[in-house]
Amino acid sequence: MNATRQRLGARLGARLGTRVGARLQALPQPRRSAFGVGALVVAGLSLTQALGSLLPSTATTEFGEGSQRNFVRAVSPGGGAVPLRTGDLAITGVEGATTVTRPYTYPASTDAVFLVVRFAWTPRAETSTIVKATLFDGRGRRFTVTSLSAGRDGVTCLRPPPGITADCVAVVEVPRDALAGSRIQLSTNAIDDALDDVAEADLTDAVGPGSLSDYGRGRTAPVEATYRGLE
Repeated sequence: MNATRQRLGARLGARLGTRVGARLQALPQPRRSAFGVGALVVAGLSLTQALGSLLPSTATTEFGEGSQRNFVRAVSPGGGAVPLRTGDLAITGVEGATTVTRPYTYPASTDAVFLVVRFAWTPRAETSTIVKATLFDGRGRRFTVTSLSAGRDGVTCLRPPPGITADCVAVVEVPRDALAGSRIQLSTNAIDDALDDVAEADLTDAVGPGSLSDYGRGRTAPVEATYRGLE
């Protein structure tokens, strides 16, 4: 009886072993292509991290900040032009005034100050213009004007064809305490700065080290856009 049980147990074990072995052989085995896919995944993750370090910060989600923040191209007042995606921009002058004048309109005056930024815009490949200016002060406030602003302040710039330079003006009315540590951004897009890059100028030196309470006081600044070199 014991011998019979042993023979039956041996036969059953052999059959089970054969079935288990067959199932193991049926399982998909790692191939070189699988290792290649893994390497591509790792390379893709590394590339994503590298690109992320070049993109604007995603630390905040407020509109116009974080991942929606625009690319900034620094430009110096009185310096050379900075290349934006659609054209070249140079800031030719910065002044303060308490009165601004425009053709065919009445003068506008303020008890604060008009910050007048003059700049040159030269499109490269297609007709375009600067339509938005935003002044940021040292306290985190922002003052935005566009080409659609009416009356007192706004952006005045023509739409020159490629290769033609327009002399333009951005006027921003601000309280005097906004002048300290201020900077201004000029953009070709009035709705979403993230759709294009912008030019940014630090106005600390342009405003000057003098008393901000007297900056531009009693001065009148003409506001008009023209084509440079064309009669």
